[in-house]
Amino acid sequence: MTSESIRCEGVTKRYGATRALDDLTLQIDQPGIYCLLGRNGAGKTTLFRTLAGRTDATAGRVVVAGHCASLAAPPPGLRFVEATAPQFNLRLRDLLRYAAQLSDGFDQAYAQQLAERFELDTRKRFRQLSFGMTSMVNAILLLASDASVLLFDEPTLGFDPIVRRRFYDALRADYDDRPRTMVVATHVVDELARVASEVLVIDRGAVALRAPMTDLEERSYRLVGPTGLVEPLLADLNVLSTTTAAGLTSAAVLDRRIATPDGVRTEPQSLADLFVALVEGPDHV
Repeated sequence: MTSESIRCEGVTKRYGATRALDDLTLQIDQPGIYCLLGRNGAGKTTLFRTLAGRTDATAGRVVVAGHCASLAAPPPGLRFVEATAPQFNLRLRDLLRYAAQLSDGFDQAYAQQLAERFELDTRKRFRQLSFGMTSMVNAILLLASDASVLLFDEPTLGFDPIVRRRFYDALRADYDDRPRTMVVATHVVDELARVASEVLVIDRGAVALRAPMTDLEERSYRLVGPTGLVEPLLADLNVLSTTTAAGLTSAAVLDRRIATPDGVRTEPQSLADLFVALVEGPDHV
């Protein structure tokens, strides 16, 4: 892998009057599991399609593992399979076999092992699988590739909570065995937070936040208490949002920890709560 897995320089993608990506700049230099968050329509899938060379940027430059990405030249070191992508209606065991024949770097034995781990019936044809299991097949096709950059777009769609947890455990085990760049776009954020190394938030087509998970765990919290006690504490803090009702204020903070007076408590803030506070804006009642 090159020193820069992903580099986007001022990338804009327009669809008519809509800017799906708006002067987006992003650089990922190190292998890791990156959690990509964003509301529907924020630009996550467009970013993935642009990185994969499925669509050309309207402006800017996209480089993946040392290769400029475009429709004419998709980057060879990247794999992207959308969770809902259709596959040939083959029996799963044949689908995995053909994947190995089409790509020298595809690990068929590993793919079969993952299929068994998630109790997929490899005798069934693709269209006979449940929605969640088709999502799993597409995730397995990514994990079993030898690409240095993997893009997962909502990989756990249709998974129950137990399978979701097992999948992210498998994702982490894969990374520990073969460190590479994995970017996972999801709305089920707190389970991915267990294994992610960094968080990226995209909003209105641009990167709104990037931070290591360890940093967020320390700096993301809520201050809760009487409004008259909480508001003076917020003057020198990076406050993402505040909610006030019945004389009480709850403030979402992304900043250093502070000492609080009696009557004000500090509460942990989940990654999901942090994301909501960030994209909702500074004040809502």
